[in-house]
Amino acid sequence: MSSKETEALSAQQPDYQGQPPPAYTPGYSGGYGQQPQGGVVYPPAGYGQQPQGYGQPQQVIVVHQPMINPPDDHMIFAIITTIFCCWPIGLFAIMKSLAVREAVNRGDRATAEQRAVEAKRLASWALGVGIAFMVVIIVIIVVIYAVWLPSLWYR
Repeated sequence: MSSKETEALSAQQPDYQGQPPPAYTPGYSGGYGQQPQGGVVYPPAGYGQQPQGYGQPQQVIVVHQPMINPPDDHMIFAIITTIFCCWPIGLFAIMKSLAVREAVNRGDRATAEQRAVEAKRLASWALGVGIAFMVVIIVIIVVIYAVWLPSLWYR
């Protein structure tokens, strides 16, 4: 900084000449260098001191009791339908079953019951799609063996 800038900066700042600056007045929104209207408000006595026991670590004990009669998560049903029937729908059924377990661990019965219904519905859909797919495959195989293959043998 140049000497002119330093002089200009020091001219803008008030000089208290060893005196403390004036106290802060709450609610005062005057400009820089203006004096507040009315009296000066000083902080209350003991300001800056903490009350007894403040700041000391407190021990909080949370006791989580298991849910009584939690809803069934249908995990076995979801895994079996994923492996043997329709794996895309079965994966979603497994995800819903895991959501049931998480809700039970949180103690959220309403969400657990809702997710259990969704898991069972998805596993049932996977079972139905898997059975329908197997029926279609069997019909196609029967048609191929009954119609197409005998015509090859009798030529």
